[in-house]
Amino acid sequence: MTMTFNESRWPRENAIKVVKGNGVSKLAVFMDPMCVYCKRLSRETLANLMNVTIYCYIWPFLSEESKEIASCIYSSADKADVLVRWMKYDQMPTGMSNEYSEEMIEQNIALADYLGLQGTPAIFLSDGRGPFGAMSAKALTHKIISAEHY
Repeated sequence: MTMTFNESRWPRENAIKVVKGNGVSKLAVFMDPMCVYCKRLSRETLANLMNVTIYCYIWPFLSEESKEIASCIYSSADKADVLVRWMKYDQMPTGMSNEYSEEMIEQNIALADYLGLQGTPAIFLSDGRGPFGAMSAKALTHKIISAEHY
């Protein structure tokens, strides 16, 4: 099922923003911290993209451990760095759950439900196309380029 979730509708306050290069292209990615496909996407695809801003929405739906890790990430001072370290290197976040982190998680769960998401990773392009699952950096780059010229 194709959703319309374009850049103007992305709740940036709920996202962890990761900027690569000049960040001119935009993506929204829903991920679960314990999802092996999300980790592979982070390590093999997102790490190899250039000039993109990635708005990461942590949606911990796989397990209670996912929710605990998500809460630690959202409560960290440098959320983007902590998220990347966890997803790419399995470096456990050290933040402590707090009211803010719990609220971000609940809002992301509600957003994923609203969008009808059924799994992670779920990638949306700036023009609203998606959700797409895991793919190679080359395939995602082609989709990003087509979204910018759509």
